[in-house]
Amino acid sequence: HSASITAVPAAGAPAPTAPPYVDMAMLKDLLAEQARSLKDGLAEQARSLKDALAEQARLQNAALAEQARLQNDTLARSLAEQARSLKDALAEQARLQNAALAEQAR
Repeated sequence: HSASITAVPAAGAPAPTAPPYVDMAMLKDLLAEQARSLKDGLAEQARSLKDALAEQARLQNAALAEQARLQNDTLARSLAEQARSLKDALAEQARLQNAALAEQAR
């Protein structure tokens, strides 16, 4: 027989604390769960950022397309106005030339 000896604290002494060992498997599992949770959180943040950047790019493209459309409309109106002015000037020039030729024929 072997007898086991246990230390009994003296009267008024603090109670013994938890044993100074850690269940390594439990600690490993806990750290693995924390790592998974952190990884999942980072992946979600990355997805959210990617979505936000895609939306920002879509909005910028839409704004640029609208700006280009407006510039094209403005340019088309300007060119149409220039064409009308040139047509009017040429018609006036033709009228004056015709009047001068008629005057010479008299």
